[in-house]
Amino acid sequence: MDSIGEFLTEYNWLIWLVAFFVSYAMINLKRDYNRRISFLERMMLQNTSYQGAIQKQKFKASERLILFLDRCEPAAIASRIKPKTDDIELYIAKLLKVIDEEFSHNITMQLYVHPRVWHKATEARDEFKQLINEAYIKNKTNIDTAHQMAPILYKIRLLNDSKSTQAKFALSQDIQQ
Repeated sequence: MDSIGEFLTEYNWLIWLVAFFVSYAMINLKRDYNRRISFLERMMLQNTSYQGAIQKQKFKASERLILFLDRCEPAAIASRIKPKTDDIELYIAKLLKVIDEEFSHNITMQLYVHPRVWHKATEARDEFKQLINEAYIKNKTNIDTAHQMAPILYKIRLLNDSKSTQAKFALSQDIQQ
């Protein structure tokens, strides 16, 4: 017990010095945080063109997301991407790659839409890929070439409760808010 007491009295100045620097750093961090928040609040109140620019970006993001959802539906993508060879697996891989490329091209749109909407768009992308894979697995014994696979993909119609429809609905709600 004496050694602890001696340690505390001997290094009391060090404890005070550390406490001072920690409290000084905390006060400065809080002051800097408050300064930045007030600056952002002032900018948002004073600069309505900033809000207008954000709104324009939000609309552009919504348009691009709707285009993505429409372009990547199995029937739409199969009509755009024609098989170049008879290899079915190569054709399916190409379709899935195009869906992923379209999605990654629009990845920045998540900055301007609600996270719930982005989640629905991600689910729709996964559903598109799943539908294409299921169509391939279901029909691979009945078809011989990729050219025979394309009409099967044309026939895939999304149901009213599909992930794509849900994403479009969530997006329309997000725009209206």
